[in-house]
Amino acid sequence: MKKEFIRKNNFLGFAFISGAGWILDIVIFSLLLKNSLLDISFSNKVSSFIALTFVWFVSTRRIFNVKGRILSRFLLFYWFYQCCSIYFYSNIISYFSLIIQKFQFNEIILLTPPILSKLILTPFNLITNFYFSKFLTSKIKG
Repeated sequence: MKKEFIRKNNFLGFAFISGAGWILDIVIFSLLLKNSLLDISFSNKVSSFIALTFVWFVSTRRIFNVKGRILSRFLLFYWFYQCCSIYFYSNIISYFSLIIQKFQFNEIILLTPPILSKLILTPFNLITNFYFSKFLTSKIKG
């Protein structure tokens, strides 16, 4: 029973930290799109990379209780996984944006198609990130 509570607490804590990272991600993503600096997919890659680095350092210390210089070494593995994940989700966001725009779903919710697409995909991304972070930090601990 105690292990199950700790697992749920870890996920909720990770979700909270990821939520802070997600807000950072959405703000940067929105600013890049608003200022037309980058296209949808590349804007998502930039904003996601900044946010995921924040989530890595905070969650490994607070949720998975891993501290020290070793975090920087495993950060490369985390970035590699996240590059694959961001590439995958960025393409899906671009695809969903086209569908949302075509059927004008965004007019109902009053969000831009890319933002709405990112909102829809966030729960799936959160779950995959939690399990990968849990796996990677278990390797750090040995």
